[in-house]
Amino acid sequence: MDRLLDQAVAGPLYLDRPESAFWQVESYDHWVRDEREFGRSRACIEESPVRAGWVAVAQDYRWSSAWLTAQTEPGQSPVAD
Repeated sequence: MDRLLDQAVAGPLYLDRPESAFWQVESYDHWVRDEREFGRSRACIEESPVRAGWVAVAQDYRWSSAWLTAQTEPGQSPVAD
């Protein structure tokens, strides 16, 4: 546990950004109330790697639900039953 904490503290130094924000100051829970809001939240999350410049399109990010959905045959669930 101490090693993990040391790595977390060293994160900004590792990125050579000791003066900039590294950790989110505040977060909060949010209830998704309907399908429309779920779609907006999912799209925002899936587009994060694109905004970060890691991939050109969300479906190219291997650890994304967008990638999983793109690999799934039409009419099938992307999640195993």
